[in-house]
Amino acid sequence: MRLVSIDPGLKGYITILKDGYPITFFGMPVIKEGSKMRVDLDALAKFIKDCKPDWGVVEHVGASPRMGSASAFSFGYSFAGVRGVLAGAGIGHDTLTPQKWKVMFGLLNREKDNARLLVIKEYPELAKHFKLKKHIDKAESLLIGLAWIRRNK
Repeated sequence: MRLVSIDPGLKGYITILKDGYPITFFGMPVIKEGSKMRVDLDALAKFIKDCKPDWGVVEHVGASPRMGSASAFSFGYSFAGVRGVLAGAGIGHDTLTPQKWKVMFGLLNREKDNARLLVIKEYPELAKHFKLKKHIDKAESLLIGLAWIRRNK
């Protein structure tokens, strides 16, 4: 089974897992619209089509009270846009809240970098893909997919 696992933020990542093993990582495509950056839904749709996933899982994110209205709108646009791309491609998908997937890995209320370190521990052969702190979102996209697989076994 090919699973597409998506951390939908502007700095988010997409991981393709085949039979539970990560085979492809792709940074969220973005495009400048006016003065704002947005998820490039056309580029995302092409990537998803090319990867031919059987199912998808998207981190269910929402705005926080600390966000301004423009940031909250952008966050919602990304989340809804990603789900729309999957639905438009005919790919069924689920969502997982950060609280649910992070609890599964003991990451709730811990530093974000712990996700990256956990991936290196679980997949030492992939350590070169996660050696920098900026790879946290890539690690999170992988863990979202793994959490969905473990939850649905």
